[in-house]
Amino acid sequence: MLPAERGVFAGARCSTKPGRIQPVAIVEVLDGLPPLRLAPSDAAEVVMRIQLQPDDVERLVASGVNVVVLDLRGLCTSHIRPSMRLLRLLVSNLRVVAVTDAGDDAAAQMAIAAGAIAHLSRDTCPLRLLRAVHAASRGTPHLGETGQRAVARLTGC
Repeated sequence: MLPAERGVFAGARCSTKPGRIQPVAIVEVLDGLPPLRLAPSDAAEVVMRIQLQPDDVERLVASGVNVVVLDLRGLCTSHIRPSMRLLRLLVSNLRVVAVTDAGDDAAAQMAIAAGAIAHLSRDTCPLRLLRAVHAASRGTPHLGETGQRAVARLTGC
């Protein structure tokens, strides 16, 4: 395990073009949860882990990251919007991949309404997470079942 993988925040770099790596960060808001992991890829590498605290957020801003995987598992729904708002205010043009508890439609709806471009809940395996990160880096929505239900509710479909 890399020294950077022991903390609560993981950064990775990802690219959709050969030879080019785009910075990506995984932000885990709560301690004690199993860490999210990206599948091994030539286009992604873990670069740091931090908590969502002022000093760590400053490091995130300085890193040039524009895709963030925000781990909202176990977080009260009322804290989802402020967590996303904080990141989106500090990092311009931020694309958020939200990860919530399995089947938590309210959390998925809140995350998507707050601007998440991608959402995962039930299956957060490393490969599925990597696919969501790649989609977000291209600006393409990526939604699991819970995220699709949330969008249907938000749009009235």
